[in-house]
Amino acid sequence: MCQQHMEEVVRTVQFMKESYEVFAEKKQKEVAELYRKVFASERKADELKRKILEELSARIFHPIDRDELVRLVMTSDEIAANAKAATGKLRYIRPQRICRELREILREFAAKDLEAATKLLQAIRTLPSNPKQALELSYEVEDKEEEIDEYRHEKLFPKLMQWHRAIKDTGLSFLLEKIFENLEMVADLCEDASDILRCIAVSGK
Repeated sequence: MCQQHMEEVVRTVQFMKESYEVFAEKKQKEVAELYRKVFASERKADELKRKILEELSARIFHPIDRDELVRLVMTSDEIAANAKAATGKLRYIRPQRICRELREILREFAAKDLEAATKLLQAIRTLPSNPKQALELSYEVEDKEEEIDEYRHEKLFPKLMQWHRAIKDTGLSFLLEKIFENLEMVADLCEDASDILRCIAVSGK
């Protein structure tokens, strides 16, 4: 069930990534259409989360095992929630107001988020049969988050500050900052979930 849940989370992030691709191409109508897919996928992930929690409350588990599974599912679910928020906010920005370089940075940021989420899914799928490999994959998720963090400092911040000075639109700047916060949270939560999965993998050895 946790695998099914994470698969839906990754699907949500995939739709989010696609929305940033069409945004980069100035296709605002398609952003709204993809948001509907993001919304539906995030809702399905939320329903799976509730079923998992119901199963955990109905069955006998060691308290530590239950706690780790709850943390893993809740953290993974927040990945989908932030992907949904990042796409939802994008609907209120006309692509033409954002310079091409910044649109491409947004596209790349979303693509890197998907890579991190996909790697996390691989780790979760591997965990039952090969905890050691799941552990190795969890470190790859951490490496991906660090890559995203470096990308943010080296590529995003300089271009973002230049754009802020040129556009002089406080509302638009604020909304864009919030979008980047959501995109960053997707990566951070992937790392948080990988930390929890690492604990499970170690205890399962």
